[in-house]
Amino acid sequence: MLCHLVDSEIERAVALAGQGQIPAAIDILTPIATTNDDYQIRSFSHYQMAQIYFSVGDWWRWRGEAAQIFVEESGTSIQTFWRYRLAADQSDYLLDRNTKPDYDLRNADFTVEKDVTQSPEPRFCRSLVNARYGNVRKAKTDSDFLLSVEPDSQPYRALAAYIAALNGDNGQLQPFSGETITDPRALSLLGQAAYLTSDVGGAQKWWALEAKAYRLGGSLACWAGKKHLARGQQRVAAALLTECIMVAPESEEAKEAKDLLARSQGLHP
Repeated sequence: MLCHLVDSEIERAVALAGQGQIPAAIDILTPIATTNDDYQIRSFSHYQMAQIYFSVGDWWRWRGEAAQIFVEESGTSIQTFWRYRLAADQSDYLLDRNTKPDYDLRNADFTVEKDVTQSPEPRFCRSLVNARYGNVRKAKTDSDFLLSVEPDSQPYRALAAYIAALNGDNGQLQPFSGETITDPRALSLLGQAAYLTSDVGGAQKWWALEAKAYRLGGSLACWAGKKHLARGQQRVAAALLTECIMVAPESEEAKEAKDLLARSQGLHP
């Protein structure tokens, strides 16, 4: 009975968040996450709060809640559940500029290796991170797996085009020209792929569509761009920072992105 009541409260919180009532949703989830006797329920509540904060672009609270999912008392199933791991991996990758490639890549490997469900999503994340850090062959291995599982997936096909573009090949972009692409991740990656192959007009087209579908994508691109600029991946960073400027031109992140691009290109001290 008590478990049913908790489940109902969590469902109510998620519904409120979907209606834009974020503080009310968090007020319901916080006591469950901090006081419930079942540590797996605590973990689930922290995950739900992380997802809520992510949905509104509150990145630091997203990261904080994602980190709190994992407590020793919750057990191995929580420590290895791919959805939980991805929330933590992605927040570390995007928000912590001090982490080095081996840290991000070890996290991505762990999430894939411990996922007993063989979900494609952890491989998508690992492929993208490997690609951006210059491990293109490893990235392609995961990308090929994704396409073998879901050959019609827009983001998985866009990832393959992005990986090809890193090698200067724009051939995988061409089939998208006559399609209606709606997935924000696909639009983001297609814009980056076009930019990397010097098709600035194509990049602008894809990013204009992304701006309509998911404006917060510009902020995420800025965070990723800063990470890769700090790690010396100039081409990758330039594509991401330019995406931010195109997707959310009036944002504070866009102003920062413009400044970082200018500095990286030696346009001002």
